[in-house]
Amino acid sequence: MKIAIAILLVILNLAMWSAAVWIAFKLIRRMPRIGPKGTLVTSPDGRTVVPVYATFTGVRGVWRWLCVASNSMNPHLRITAEGIEYRVTFARTVRFEDIRSVEIMTGPLTVNLMFTFNTGPWTLAANVGDEALAQQVLDRLPARLRSQA
Repeated sequence: MKIAIAILLVILNLAMWSAAVWIAFKLIRRMPRIGPKGTLVTSPDGRTVVPVYATFTGVRGVWRWLCVASNSMNPHLRITAEGIEYRVTFARTVRFEDIRSVEIMTGPLTVNLMFTFNTGPWTLAANVGDEALAQQVLDRLPARLRSQA
């Protein structure tokens, strides 16, 4: 009798978890994508400020959606004449020569720009929220990087 009750409780628990996961997926699919946070702004010193929701640091060669650090409180991404400036945990500057490739990654409710670097094992993903804005950013980068996107 105790075994039957235990089996019944396990089956009910699995059914509840399955229903919760199913409902979560249904809700995610119905939600609209995050719209653009803003437009590209060029500052007087020539830097292009890219509006981002969050920035993420990943490891090259590991699954692209996995990150080791993120910043959604005070992220920034700027394009300068020499390279990019960004902040995940610290503000960093990377020259265009040190960027291997840039590509647009889309997923559920997100559009990210994925920067892969020649130096070090790290990658940068910047959530811009909109494919049109991501394409505008790619258009502002050197042709060498755009051709690999």
